[in-house]
Amino acid sequence: MDPCLDKRRRTCELKEIANRLDAGSVTCSIGSTWTVATTLCHLAFWDQRSLFQLKQWQKSRSFEAARLDSQTVDSINEAVNLIALQVPGPAAIAFALNSTAAVDAFTATIGEELADKIRAAGFERYLRRSLHRREHIRKIHRGLEAQACKVGIGYGFRDTSTDRVGISYSDAVMADHLGAIGKTLRVGYRDWREQPLGSEALV
Repeated sequence: MDPCLDKRRRTCELKEIANRLDAGSVTCSIGSTWTVATTLCHLAFWDQRSLFQLKQWQKSRSFEAARLDSQTVDSINEAVNLIALQVPGPAAIAFALNSTAAVDAFTATIGEELADKIRAAGFERYLRRSLHRREHIRKIHRGLEAQACKVGIGYGFRDTSTDRVGISYSDAVMADHLGAIGKTLRVGYRDWREQPLGSEALV
């Protein structure tokens, strides 16, 4: 996918998620220790780190970078998660959206010479923050979907990779209330739900 198009789509998805979140859904669990709110803070943290590093590289007109090992990344993520638990939901939403806008705007100012050096060194994710957002946006969708299924309601979603819009229902709700139509929808729901998340690289 074209990087610019992918960036616009992920930014649109993130805004759509932010617009639909309320006090209950922002605390929805994602995995064992993460919530929607802490995941948004996680996105903001790594966007801000990328923004700082890009500014440093552009200012010095040179490129020097060391890749973080997995243990360092894990320790940073756990620390960010614990801190993020103290951040109110509305602040987490605003932090994520503002960080996204800031790093995307600055990335657009990076010259081709520096951008080529960054890509050649294997650090393209600094330039394409949408790759990281995509992984976690899908996890947020799945968390909200699971929460909706537990209480027997539909969860609307939009897959911007295909521009598909749909509503996911728990199997029980669909069997009880939708009959034959529900069976058809359930197949589509499973197909969407089981799509692989792809790379889990974080930086």
